[in-house]
Amino acid sequence: MELDRAALLPELGVDVARYADDARARRFELTGDDLRSLEEGVSDPATWSRAELRAVLEQPELRALADAHDVSRRLLAWLRERVEARALTLLTELLAAEDEAASRVSAALDAQAVAGAIVEGLRFERGADELGALLRVAPVPMAREILHGLFAEGATRSDARYFLTQLAYSFEPQRWLEVWAPERVDSAEAIALTRVLIGLGLDVLLADMLALLPPTSASAALEALDPERLPAHEQTIERLARQSVDGVSTLVGKMTHSTAPEVRSYLGDLLRRHDTLPWDPREFSRACRHLGGDDEGREVLVDLSRSTRLDPQLRLSALNALRGDTERLGRAAAWRLRELVEPPELRAALKRIRKT
Repeated sequence: MELDRAALLPELGVDVARYADDARARRFELTGDDLRSLEEGVSDPATWSRAELRAVLEQPELRALADAHDVSRRLLAWLRERVEARALTLLTELLAAEDEAASRVSAALDAQAVAGAIVEGLRFERGADELGALLRVAPVPMAREILHGLFAEGATRSDARYFLTQLAYSFEPQRWLEVWAPERVDSAEAIALTRVLIGLGLDVLLADMLALLPPTSASAALEALDPERLPAHEQTIERLARQSVDGVSTLVGKMTHSTAPEVRSYLGDLLRRHDTLPWDPREFSRACRHLGGDDEGREVLVDLSRSTRLDPQLRLSALNALRGDTERLGRAAAWRLRELVEPPELRAALKRIRKT
């Protein structure tokens, strides 16, 4: 049977005379570099060990005869020595195989050690397709360790971020949600994640992932965004606002630098919804001046200036931002019974406005 299959190989159908012509033209000879490379490989024990390991991994019959722990140790040693496409492919095929021997070897692998060897050995020049294929079939603990390791590298290395962008084309980004451990993501990783997903145009996935991050990491990721992108992350910003004003103060400052109407509108809604927060007076005053740039924003200022839940000093900032808009300023300063218990400074300001 094997001979029959071999006889069908295309190279056996080539005219013998062609081989003779190639031999006379010395086309089969190796160059000096080829010979040196071959000699080095033959004299290197690791070459023979990897060749044997490849045979075991490629052949189910040999896998069944091999010791699972020995195979797993040798595979890990290979990855620690060099992370090459063939090693990643063999590991992928092993994890995807359904025979009992492959399952034993897979179970014997130390997921954290394998992930560490891969991340440390990657040169971020090639191998994204092979690694993507591996991540599709790898157990969640192994895939998680690899991803977190890659994003940790991406926090300081642009080539790692570019590699991650390439990786996403072969490893479905939606699987990130399946294997991610959001509680482990620090601020640097979160920023790297944000840059990669924005580069891929995966804004929806980014919103889903930021919603899962710890407050400090989520805040750092949002601060890395252009202000025009912030309204798309309302869910995360609302969570931060409920937990601490510190998490959104910087974001409010970023939004004041945008002239986009949708950003100004979102800023107004944010301040109106969270008028009980102890906003930083300078940031709040800057936000009020920004809201005074259009009619919608000035309506927000009227509401803020009359909010009994807002700090009186912040209400004064809203009133000051309405100067020049007589009609709205009049509505903001209209007398009401509540004014009798307002702080003296605020009462005096309201009276001055009504007299003008």
